[in-house]
Amino acid sequence: MVTNLKLITKGITERLSSRFPAVFSANYFRKHTESLLVKNELSESELRKFFKGLNCVPIEWNKKPLLQLYSFKEEFELENILSAWTAEKFYLSHYSALYWNNLVEQRPVEHFLSAEITSHKNSADKNPPNPEVIKQVFMKAPRETSNFATFGGMKFVFVERANCGEAGVMELNVSSFKEKLKFQITDVERTLIDCAVAPHYSGGLPTVIQAFLKASLNIEQLSRHYKMQNFLYPYWQSIGFLIEICKGKEIARNWMNNFEKPKIDFYIDRNYRADWSFHKEWKIYFPKNLVPYGD
Repeated sequence: MVTNLKLITKGITERLSSRFPAVFSANYFRKHTESLLVKNELSESELRKFFKGLNCVPIEWNKKPLLQLYSFKEEFELENILSAWTAEKFYLSHYSALYWNNLVEQRPVEHFLSAEITSHKNSADKNPPNPEVIKQVFMKAPRETSNFATFGGMKFVFVERANCGEAGVMELNVSSFKEKLKFQITDVERTLIDCAVAPHYSGGLPTVIQAFLKASLNIEQLSRHYKMQNFLYPYWQSIGFLIEICKGKEIARNWMNNFEKPKIDFYIDRNYRADWSFHKEWKIYFPKNLVPYGD
């Protein structure tokens, strides 16, 4: 029996490194070393000592780490990090999802990852707030999460989401320089909904409009994803307005057929100002320079 821990660790490393992706979580490590324990190739104490010797990816967190990552290697790519995080509870969303769904060309330097909170649900079943309350909310700047991390000059933003059963989340195969990876990511329709709801996480309204222009929309799927999220505010009006200016009235009417006609005034984005234009059919306020028509 080999008793020298360094030799044991070296031998285990050689066996394990070929079985693992370039970057992984502690949970992933535990799951994929269970077979070694079952076969008595590794003891619990050896596993704990070995795990402590792994390279911890030097990610700097603004708060307490949400999910630390590890590696057998000293060099790896951005895609390895995203794949490791989305192998757990997170999925790529907002601008990141726009990029990986080929709806924008500029590669992000801020990467958005969402996680659904089981105890947190949207509240459309409640009585909607009155128009004055909505106006006061949308006059303010949007709230932004303080959960973020940085690594290699990049920022990773972690967004807590209401529980909707991960509606519209899919698996995407990605080829990195050295290996084939998988991401959990929102599909086109879910991505456009998220971007319409939170333009500040999506490159801003001009970028959101460009994404709507480029996307091939499945209205039925868009409606299904939207209704599963049970929004308190009538974001469907914002989405309908964006569909009309980007895809035309006929497709916009198909979208409206899934809802009642707009009853309350709403806003395309936060930071509403009194000089914004108003679209009567969708009852949406929007900045004057956003599109060439209004009242």
